[in-house]
Amino acid sequence: MDTERYSRQLRLKEFSEKDQEQLLESKIAIIGVGATGTVVAELLTRAGIGNITIADRDYIEKSNLQRQTLFDEKDIGKAKADVAKEKLKKINSEIKIESITQDINATNIQNIIDGKDLIIDCTDNIETRFLINDCSMKHKIPWIYTAAIGSTGATMNFVPKDRPCFRCVFKDIPKGPTETCETSGILNSASTAIASFAAAQAIKILTNKKHSTTLTYIDLWNQKLDRIHVKKRTGCPSCKGQYEFLERKKETKIITLCGKGAYQIVPAKEKKLDLVKMYPRFSNIGTASVFGPVLHFKHDPIDISIFNDGRAIIKNVKSEDEAKSIYSRYVGN
Repeated sequence: MDTERYSRQLRLKEFSEKDQEQLLESKIAIIGVGATGTVVAELLTRAGIGNITIADRDYIEKSNLQRQTLFDEKDIGKAKADVAKEKLKKINSEIKIESITQDINATNIQNIIDGKDLIIDCTDNIETRFLINDCSMKHKIPWIYTAAIGSTGATMNFVPKDRPCFRCVFKDIPKGPTETCETSGILNSASTAIASFAAAQAIKILTNKKHSTTLTYIDLWNQKLDRIHVKKRTGCPSCKGQYEFLERKKETKIITLCGKGAYQIVPAKEKKLDLVKMYPRFSNIGTASVFGPVLHFKHDPIDISIFNDGRAIIKNVKSEDEAKSIYSRYVGN
């Protein structure tokens, strides 16, 4: 163990060399590498978590730079997970970091969390959180929920067995609209603060120390902090072993993204696209570029990012139907 690297951490009265060794032996999965995910990943990389898997479906946009701390202007257009891995390896070359650029869904999440000691949710998608919860309950893996919007943030630890799960707190996907960073904005210190809360709790969980059992809300702008005590909910499907989100059949999905007129198309069957071979076809009719696993194409007003697994993020469209039509025209079914 590199005691010099972790010397300031080891001087904490709450921490020991045994705890550091335990962190170095730990395996975690961070789902989402955006505002909270970049901060959580960096803090835990510096803390010495020995094996970190980071997964994100998206690529870097200029608007991300206001709050997603691992990225800079030269990274725009590249896959978030791949860039994050590259940056994190420069911070701590002694640990193992795996990047996954995929949409997280019922067909792949169990492979991603297999063998992990902890899952950290850094997504902006409520359905993915229910999916993580089902995996956590089924495989008895603890996870940490994080969320940030506006000047507020929330986090809670979910440890299977006798504790309440995510569906005890949030019964199901909301039927109405939910806030997004596009509609409500986000204060970068809010996402950074809630990520710091989560990183500290991760260290506690991985070293078997007493950790929070409450749902914690913070409001940075108004300097407020609230803790809510949650009980197990009678009839909760996940607590009864009914994993509705995990057991859903794979189907083509259209997901509304955090952005005006932006949708993600996820094909029913994963594709294997050769983006380099596809590039000339797109460059002949518009502006195209390839960055690793993603091909960007613009032909006003169409703006598409096509991933090598067949997913596509389509912007500047008016409806799901229009997004499907554009996908069919440019990628195929």
